[in-house]
Amino acid sequence: MPYQDNEITIPYTPPELIIITIELSLLQELLAGGVAESNIFSPSDMIYGNIFIDHAKDAPGAPLGAGTTYRIMASESITGEGNWRTIWENQTTLTAPTVMTTDGTEDAGSSVIECGNTVPVVDDIIFFKNNTLSNSEWSNVTSRVIAGGSESITILEELSYVQDQGSYYTQGEHFVWTGRLDAINRLKVVAFNNLGTTNQNIVWRVILVCSNSVQGLSVGAGGLDTAYSWQMPVLDKDLNIPPGSPSRGDRYIVATGASGSWSGRDKMITWWDGVEWQFNAPSEGWSCWVRDENESYIYDGQNWEPQLNPSVVMTYDVDGKLLSVVKDVAGVSKSNVFNYTGDKIISITENVQGIVRTKTLTYSGDILTDISKWV
Repeated sequence: MPYQDNEITIPYTPPELIIITIELSLLQELLAGGVAESNIFSPSDMIYGNIFIDHAKDAPGAPLGAGTTYRIMASESITGEGNWRTIWENQTTLTAPTVMTTDGTEDAGSSVIECGNTVPVVDDIIFFKNNTLSNSEWSNVTSRVIAGGSESITILEELSYVQDQGSYYTQGEHFVWTGRLDAINRLKVVAFNNLGTTNQNIVWRVILVCSNSVQGLSVGAGGLDTAYSWQMPVLDKDLNIPPGSPSRGDRYIVATGASGSWSGRDKMITWWDGVEWQFNAPSEGWSCWVRDENESYIYDGQNWEPQLNPSVVMTYDVDGKLLSVVKDVAGVSKSNVFNYTGDKIISITENVQGIVRTKTLTYSGDILTDISKWV
């Protein structure tokens, strides 16, 4: 299609955010000196990832598994068993997890669990072991009641399955790894029994959360809600009172003059964790996408200010060859002019605020053989 003096202005839009979550639970006996492996994850086209490992005991008579070593292993190759390398390692140490006995059968959909005198603490992770392993599940404790005969806990997410009356256990330990995935083709988690001659029954859960952008990740000691959370999109930045019926994960920038449960939290990032509002105080340089405005904001140390996005103007000749690209951000202009011999680009001239430099391209026949540095 011919283009005559044609200019196309392309406003900046953020890339579509892709987040993939994979969860699996493993219930098995580790023989003395034995090894067990998770499934292999293939995080193709993902840039950043979090791996969460929860470690629990299996039965009243089973050792917790202190001395179990967990390793996260990665491979840049898509096949082959000789290409794995360890990128993270940690050894469990806790030997006495909380044991909670429920008062009766807990129905699917329950979020309040009545229990005996031993009541797990807030933020503990409970493993509900079902006779059918696929119906076993994990959940976080968000609150508890200790009142002689009326003990109970509230869990973050409702039970998905009926759980029989019995004894259940908090995780022995919780581990988190975060890192880049763009050079990794395969990931797996490996558990090693380091207890010498002692076999051990363990339950472990592996969750992989990966994203094509750091905006998709947030990870802290308690789960998916802290360290990177400020970089995730928010719904609105102009509310100074909490919305009436938030959904878990809803996020906002708190506007000036906040009241109610947001009082004293002006300009902070807040999110609803399913029970209460959590907050991050911003630091200079923090940024996030405000969805109701389709605009990016950056915190300058005092206020949230619009992050000026570039416009791009591209010019073509009558044959459709790209002649130039001009980008403007906050009054700073940068242009690239493409110079041709026939259909081949032989050089690119760049001009940034009057500073001009050139890059040349060398061919052997129709094959590009070299691109010079800017001079």
